[in-house]
Parts: sequence; C-alpha cells; structure tokens
Amino acid sequence: MKEIINLTQEGYDKLKNELEYLRDIKLKEISERIQEAKDFAEDFGNLEYEEAKNEQAMVLARINELEAQLSNARIIDKDKIELSRVGIGCKVVVKDLNKKTIKEYTILEPIEADPINGKISFQSPVGKALYGKQVGDEVNVHTPGGQTLRLKVISIERA
Repeated sequence: MKEIINLTQEGYDKLKNELEYLRDIKLKEISERIQEAKDFAEDFGNLEYEEAKNEQAMVLARINELEAQLSNARIIDKDKIELSRVGIGCKVVVKDLNKKTIKEYTILEPIEADPINGKISFQSPVGKALYGKQVGDEVNVHTPGGQTLRLKVISIERA
C-alpha cells in the first residue's frame, strides 16, 4: 500500500516544477554534455564524460523520486483543516516558556520542511511533541542538541 503524502498546494507545485525542470531542461543539458564529451574523448580523456554520466544518473534518480512522491501526493484542503488540534497544514503559535518568547511553526510533511522559515516536519522533535495538542496544552521537547524546550500552544490556524 502506498503511503499518502499530504502536501500544501505550494509544496506540490514546488515538486512539480522541479520535476519539469529536471525532465525538460536539465536532462537535455546533460545529454548535450555527454555528446560533446564523446566527440572530444580522444583528445581530452573521458573524465567529462564520466562526470556527465554520473550527473545524469543522479538526475534520473531524483526524477524517479519526485514522480513517486507526486503520485502519492494529496493536496491539503485548507478549508478542511481541523483547528481544534495541531495537525498537518496547521500554523501553530507557541510560547517558549523558558525564554518567554513567541514562536510560530507550520506543521508539514518532511519533504516540505524548512526549519529556518518555521516549516517543520510533524516527525521532527518539536512537530511530534505538538502534533495532536490543543490550545493551552504545554509540552516538553528534548532536542537532539540536548536542550529541553517548554512550549505552550497559544493558537492554531490554517497555514
């Protein structure tokens, strides 16, 4: 059974655009490099050819990965996001009880995670701790760096 990947429209479009770029542009560029390297192989050796073939293999692997992800993707309907509990597609505002600061996280699938911009995976330590929580709930999060965060859910919104 295939595992469904819940993506935002933005995340789906980003993956689709990457796939189209790799198929329509990058593979053609690599094919041209391979052909040029074949033409000049006698004069310059085959290092350029080998590098281009390796890059082609990596791009083809990424294309296969993207195709699989998109075929298993379901776009999150923002209007159907339940706001009584933290879940995928929610923006959750929390108070860091240790530092007395406010933080905002958007809970997403791992492939859409971008922690620098507050987009975290529901499988990350903070995402796991917040998932399923309600406004007013407090959680302790043990980070891989050895810190313990104390967070209180202030609000839950649609991302």
